[in-house]
Amino acid sequence: APTQRLSLHNNAIALFIGDSYGMNDRYPLYVQRSFARLLSGKTCEYYNHHIGGEDIFEIGARLHAALTGSALPIDLAELWTKPSVAVLEGGGNSILSDDTAATVLGGMDDMIDICRANGVSRIVIVNLQPFKNYSSYTVGRATQGLAYNALLADKYRGLPVFDLYAAVRGDVNTDALSKIANGDAWDYDSGDGLHPTDAASEMIGRQIAMMLVHYPVASKASGLTSHLT
Repeated sequence: APTQRLSLHNNAIALFIGDSYGMNDRYPLYVQRSFARLLSGKTCEYYNHHIGGEDIFEIGARLHAALTGSALPIDLAELWTKPSVAVLEGGGNSILSDDTAATVLGGMDDMIDICRANGVSRIVIVNLQPFKNYSSYTVGRATQGLAYNALLADKYRGLPVFDLYAAVRGDVNTDALSKIANGDAWDYDSGDGLHPTDAASEMIGRQIAMMLVHYPVASKASGLTSHLT
């Protein structure tokens, strides 16, 4: 069957723990599964080139390597298929290192430029989630994160933006991950106030896959059902 390679890149406050198959880092895997089911007859593979702690510019360098195949061992180079789809999330580590919203947006601009220069046909941007219950939370960092999300809005440079913030925040505690123990309706906090549960990752993955299949989409997650069953 034809292969559609799905390239997911995250520098997220939510998704960088462990490897790409580990607990609390599984939304790329769920995007892959949902995307493959929705694209009947195609095989979907993905590359999640994130290493915990990288800032948005470092993840941009990995994105460039993924799209060009420049980081591959020589014996694999001939087998390389350039990804045609990209999900771009970045900025969490940068915000937690006290970068400004404008600096993080510059890193996202670089990633978009890399994708467009390398023929990526479908690009979805993912904004930053709330993290009030995380140990490194400060008002200043949260303010910059919200400012960055506002700059992305529901579309940025003509590209759809998935509203991760709205998808995982609490309905009572709207500036933190949803957590039943805190009075919210859903358990999306794995316990540290930063990383989502596996159930949250599955929900995120299905929503992003829907956006990719129905591309281009009109708006962000607010145009979909936030809590899919």
